[in-house]
This record gives sequence, structure tokens and C-alpha cells, in this order.
Amino acid sequence: MKMAETDRNEDRGWNDPPLTAYTSAISTKPKNKLNQRIAFPPNSNASVTSSGDKIVQSKLPPVGLPSVKINVETKTDDVKLTEPHDIEVVNSRFQSILTRHEDKFNKKTCDEIIKRLQILEQTWRDGKLNDVVQQRIMQLSRGKS
Repeated sequence: MKMAETDRNEDRGWNDPPLTAYTSAISTKPKNKLNQRIAFPPNSNASVTSSGDKIVQSKLPPVGLPSVKINVETKTDDVKLTEPHDIEVVNSRFQSILTRHEDKFNKKTCDEIIKRLQILEQTWRDGKLNDVVQQRIMQLSRGKS
């Protein structure tokens, strides 16, 4: 038998699991079983009906919880839909801001801002921006946050 074990050890590859002895020579302690179920303790508040069934009175909150009033305020400015000419107003405001502060930027940065404003205008006209985004862009162009 000793010969068979050494033959197996020589043929082992790098990813073979280690050989284990399948004998019960090593005794292990019994592990604590933490997932055992325990019996529910009998309730002293239990009463017996005439038919013999036990009714357990629980101390749970009432089933019907009181209704909670939620005060939802909506702003009429955010709900208002934008009109097609609004992009022209927004674009003119951004262009005027750019011309006022043009001396603070180099030519490449100004060209990039103009390019992005054109992309914004095109996506607005194509309807790719939802109303909330359009309202926020309008607020930004007015200088409101």
C-alpha cells in the first residue's frame, strides 16, 4: 500500500488537490449548530375557546395604520412646457455672456464653447431634451439656480 501512495504522489500535477487520509483517527469536536430551530415559548395570554382551539393574543400594532398626509407642492415654472422659440432666447443669452467674457478665454476655448452651444441648440430643436432639462437650461441662462 505504501507503494501505491508514492506512485500517486509522483503523478500529481500542480493543480491536483492534496491527498487526504480517509481514516477516523482524528476526532473532531461537534460544531455548534446555530441554525437549529427552537420551539416557540407558550404564551401565558392564550385562551381556550369552547371548540378547544387556542387563540394567541399578540401585541402587534393594529393592522390599519393611520393615513399620512403628504404635502406635495409643485412649482408652476417647472411644469410649464417650453416653446420652440425659447432656444433662440437661451442661445442669445449664452452668446452675449460669451462675448462679454471673450477676453478671459483663448480663441480655442471660445470656439469650443460656440461648438457646444450649436450642439445644444440642435438637440433642443430635435426634441432630444426633456422638459425638465430645457427648464433648467433656461434658468441657467437667466442666471438663476
